[in-house]
Amino acid sequence: MAVLDTPRVHPTATAQVAWRSLGVIIGATAVLLLLTNGRYGYFGDELYFVAAGHHPAWGYADQPSLVPMLAGLMDAIAPGSVWWLRLPATIATCVAIALAGLLAAELGGNRRAQVLTAVATAISTLEWSHFLYTSTFDIPVWTAITLLLVRWVRTRQDRLLLWSGLLTAVSLQIKFLIPGFWVVLGLSALLLGPRDLLRRPMLWIGAAIAVALTVPSLLWQWQWNLPQVAMTAVIGEENDAGGGRWLFPAGILFSAGLLAGLVLFGYGVYVLLRSPLLRDYRFLGASVLAFTVLMVITNGRPYYLMGLFPLCFAAGTVALQHRAAARWWGWTVSATSFALCGLVMVAANLPLRPESWLPRSTSGAETLYQLPVYGQLDWEQVAASTGEAYQHLPVRIRERTAVMADSFWSIGALDTLGPEHGLPDEVYGGHRGAWYFGAPPESATAVLYLGDDNRVLRDGFDSATQVGTVRAPQSLYDGAPIFLYQGREKSWDSLWPQLRTLSWRDGTSTCFGVRKLDPAGCTPITR
Repeated sequence: MAVLDTPRVHPTATAQVAWRSLGVIIGATAVLLLLTNGRYGYFGDELYFVAAGHHPAWGYADQPSLVPMLAGLMDAIAPGSVWWLRLPATIATCVAIALAGLLAAELGGNRRAQVLTAVATAISTLEWSHFLYTSTFDIPVWTAITLLLVRWVRTRQDRLLLWSGLLTAVSLQIKFLIPGFWVVLGLSALLLGPRDLLRRPMLWIGAAIAVALTVPSLLWQWQWNLPQVAMTAVIGEENDAGGGRWLFPAGILFSAGLLAGLVLFGYGVYVLLRSPLLRDYRFLGASVLAFTVLMVITNGRPYYLMGLFPLCFAAGTVALQHRAAARWWGWTVSATSFALCGLVMVAANLPLRPESWLPRSTSGAETLYQLPVYGQLDWEQVAASTGEAYQHLPVRIRERTAVMADSFWSIGALDTLGPEHGLPDEVYGGHRGAWYFGAPPESATAVLYLGDDNRVLRDGFDSATQVGTVRAPQSLYDGAPIFLYQGREKSWDSLWPQLRTLSWRDGTSTCFGVRKLDPAGCTPITR
C-alpha cells in the first residue's frame, strides 16, 4: 500500500487528455441511460419538480429554482415524456465524467489514471443519473469548480477564480450547499496554504457575483421566513428515521459506487493530505475531510459529498500510477473490481427489469430500501383513482370542490398526471414547497383529498366522507383513502396557514397516505 515515497509532481506538470478513451466511457454511459430513461415512470421528486415548474418562482421551500424551472421547461417541450424530462440529467452525467477525466489529467494522471477516474465517476453517479434530481446537476458543477481550483494552483491564472465564482452562482441555484464547502476551503487554505488564494481579488469578485445572482432567491426565502433553514432540521429528522449518522458510512459506500469507489475515495483524501506527490493540493484534501465532518455533524445526507468524489478519485489514481500497490489493495481498484461494482450499481439503480417482474412491496423496510424503484411505479393509477372519485361527484358539488393531496409527491402526481384523468389543472396541498403554490379559491367550499384523514380539514369542514380508495398495486399509495370534505366552516385565510408543513410527520395527517413507509404512524382520527 505504500505509495507515498514518490517524488513530488511539479505544480506545472499535467498530462495529455486521453479523449478517445474518455469518449468511449462517456458514450457507453450515455447509451445506457438513453436506453433506460423512459422505462417505468416519473420518480416522486420529479413529479414535484414538474409541478413546481408549473408555478415559477424565485425560490422554493426546499430548494432554489433551477431544477424546477428545468423540469417545467422539459415538460413544456415534451409534455408527459419521462425520457425527455431526464435528458438533461443524462447530459449532466456525461459532463461530470468528462470533467473527472480532465481532473486526473490536470493532476498529471496518465491514460490509465484518467480512465479509472472516469469509470469510478460513472459508477458513482448511477445512483442519481437516472433521475432529474438536484444532486445530478450538483456533481458536474462541483467537479468543474474543483478542476478550476486545481488548475489555478498549477497556473496561478486568476481568471479561473472568477469562473469558479460564476459556477458557484449556478450551484446556488441548485442547492444551498456549496457555501459550506467554500468556508472549509478558505480555512484550509489559511492553515495549509496557498494563503495567497485568499488575497486574490478575482476570488472575491467571483464571490460577489455569486451572491448578487443569488439575491432574488434569498429575498424569496426571507419573504417566507427562511423555510430552507427549517428544511435542515427536517432532513435531519428523516435521516434519523433511516438510521441517522450511524449509517452515514454505508451511505457513502453506496454513493461512491461500492467498494472500489469507496476505497479510491478514501485513498484519494489520504493522498491529498499526506503524499509529497500532491503536496500543493493539501488544502483540498483538508477541505474534503472537513466538509465530510460538517455533513456528519449537521446530519446531512451522504450523497451531498458526491461533487467531491471525482477530485478524490483523480488524486488516488494519480498516486497509484507511480508505484504498484500490494495485491489485495491493487485488486480493489482493478478493472475486475470496477466491473463488478458497476454491474451491481446498474442492476440496483437502472430500470432494467420489466415492471411486471417487480414484486409487490409489502413491508415498510422493503419499500424504503427500494424507494428509487417503487417511487416510480403506478403514479398513473394513483391519478386515475383520484380522477374517478372526482368525476363521480355530483356536478353541483364538483364545481365547488378543490382537489388536494397529502405529500409533495402525490401533489406532483395529481398536478402533472391528473388532467388526463379528469382532474382540474390546479391541485393544492400543504406539504413542502407545494404550500407556497397558493391556497384554493374562496369559492371552493369542498375538498377532495388524497391521503389519510387530515386533522385541519376535519376541523374546518362540517363533514368528512371517504369516497374512494387508490387502486395501484405497485404504488406506495396503494390502498390510500380519498376523502371528501364538505361544508367549509372557516375561510381559507384561516385554514391555509394551519396546513403548512415541511415534515412527513407533523400531526395534520396520520401517515401521508404512504402506509408502506411508516405503517405504525397511521392512527385513526377522532373529532
